[in-house]
Amino acid sequence: MSVNWSALGILRVLVGGANTAVATLLREVGAVVASGHARYVWRGQRRADWPLRTSLHRRLVANNDTFDEKTVASRERELLDEAHLCGWDRVSDLVGGSELDRFELTARLQHHGAATNFLDVTSDPFVALFFACEHARRDKSASALFAIRVDDSSTARARKYNPTRSDPPDYPLYKSAITNLLNGTVPKCRYLLYEPYPFDERIRVQHGRFLVGDIPEAAEMDYTSIPLGLLAQADELARIKQLVERSSGRPSKAGPARAVMWRITPSVGQALGTTLKQRFDYVPSTIYPDIEGFCNERAHDCPF
Repeated sequence: MSVNWSALGILRVLVGGANTAVATLLREVGAVVASGHARYVWRGQRRADWPLRTSLHRRLVANNDTFDEKTVASRERELLDEAHLCGWDRVSDLVGGSELDRFELTARLQHHGAATNFLDVTSDPFVALFFACEHARRDKSASALFAIRVDDSSTARARKYNPTRSDPPDYPLYKSAITNLLNGTVPKCRYLLYEPYPFDERIRVQHGRFLVGDIPEAAEMDYTSIPLGLLAQADELARIKQLVERSSGRPSKAGPARAVMWRITPSVGQALGTTLKQRFDYVPSTIYPDIEGFCNERAHDCPF
């Protein structure tokens, strides 16, 4: 399914030659990072016309299943129970204990390819740019960089889940996180940022974070699994313009932009890939620092 992000007013189109577009993008990313009014996390996607969906949402759609709270909670519980039986919740003492809690286990499974209702993001915009541009030399489609606003009151840093609390089977992880990781507080928005322990080398290197969200309204679900709470198109465009062009200015009464998406053409993606390699040493071997990453860089469809 392809989506038109400009209809939501969050799209930034880069103009000019590749080098000019790269300079514009890096300048605007810097403005978002430097904004004193909000914090953003980042996500790079291989295709600009893909919805901003969790892997569980995509799997449910592919299997003609419904994406609602009851189904999500059931599939989450099923995945975690099966992972527990296989022993994937038991690791070394890197996280201060030998057994992962529900949130840590979900993060681990998500990072290794299982379909969860966690959305991969990073605190490092250049890591997200690497993911967006990773396949630019082989893919003819435009990629995307997302900046998504998070509030400190909606940030759940790694804390051990309370094993004495018995959640009912229809209790999704988002509500568990509010109860157990945010001490019962209700975030201002309907999604939160989960910052796990760096028990996985990839999570550490990639500055991995996860967005955990409620179910969005029907009108927004075609675009995203995360209920972003966007305003009308004109208002979002105004907030984005203020954010990327006047990072030190006063935010609008409605607050800083909730999300920004940059559309990156293949030629711009190739130029960005060269910049990331030369300036930051962001290449597959540093972003994927394990044997799986080593082998994937040398797979059957990779040029010599």
